[in-house]
Amino acid sequence: MNKTVIFFSLLAVSLFSAISCSYREYAPADYPETTIYQPLAVDGVLYIDTQTSDGTLSPTPGQPEQYSIDEAARELVVNMGVVQAGVERKTFQVDIELDNSAVNEMILDGSLGPSTLPLPVSAFSFPSQVMMYEDATYTAFQLRVSLDTLLDPEYEGKMLATAVTVRSSAVEVNRELATVVICIDPEFLYDIVL
Repeated sequence: MNKTVIFFSLLAVSLFSAISCSYREYAPADYPETTIYQPLAVDGVLYIDTQTSDGTLSPTPGQPEQYSIDEAARELVVNMGVVQAGVERKTFQVDIELDNSAVNEMILDGSLGPSTLPLPVSAFSFPSQVMMYEDATYTAFQLRVSLDTLLDPEYEGKMLATAVTVRSSAVEVNRELATVVICIDPEFLYDIVL
């Protein structure tokens, strides 16, 4: 009886070894190249037009603020960023640019509404470049908009819009998610800012 148990034990080990150590060849796979995009561009337009019910400027309580007010600098601060996607992480420079054509096209086709005007270029600032590092998937930057311009009586009843796009000569850019249009309704600021 012991010889039978030993025989079946050796047979089971041999079969297991043969099955688990079998050679398998996998076809080569094409992995996506590194690309960049702006997460805010997923919706196409970021509307900044209301306070939340708890009195903060964070549109999703408990989440990072998409916009805030820097009272000392008298600026509305829009938090933006660039993401790198793909298997290989790289270090490279990302160029950030104004895209007036996107805003003008949306105003002309009516998708931003009849009361929308381009935000004057002198009323806002953002960095012209940021660095993306290989140990990071996200790099943040800010669009800073003058509260004095937003609260100017000339723009009462108007929406003000601008568009920011990202580019890079080092990696591919996801064209569908490269540009975000930011549309600001100054009216919600009247009760917040003096």
